[in-house]
Amino acid sequence: MENRQKLLELLIEGEEELRGFHGLVSANLHLSEDGTRIIGYSQWEDSAAFDRMRAKPDRAGHFAQVRALVTKVELLACRVAYTSDGD
Repeated sequence: MENRQKLLELLIEGEEELRGFHGLVSANLHLSEDGTRIIGYSQWEDSAAFDRMRAKPDRAGHFAQVRALVTKVELLACRVAYTSDGD
């Protein structure tokens, strides 16, 4: 992925801008070993909090910048069914 580092930096910047946003539990970014994908995973208290974040006017510019660097964005809403902390 030609723009991987630039995209990663943009995504990190976007997540840092959301630090302290009401309803955000956590955010994670993962790089695929083959270098073809960046997977973003965020947890929200509920879908309403996620929707409030997406509706913020300053997010539209961020999302446009991300889309300019990628060929595909997939959003998938899920509910936590199980977690393990590795202990």
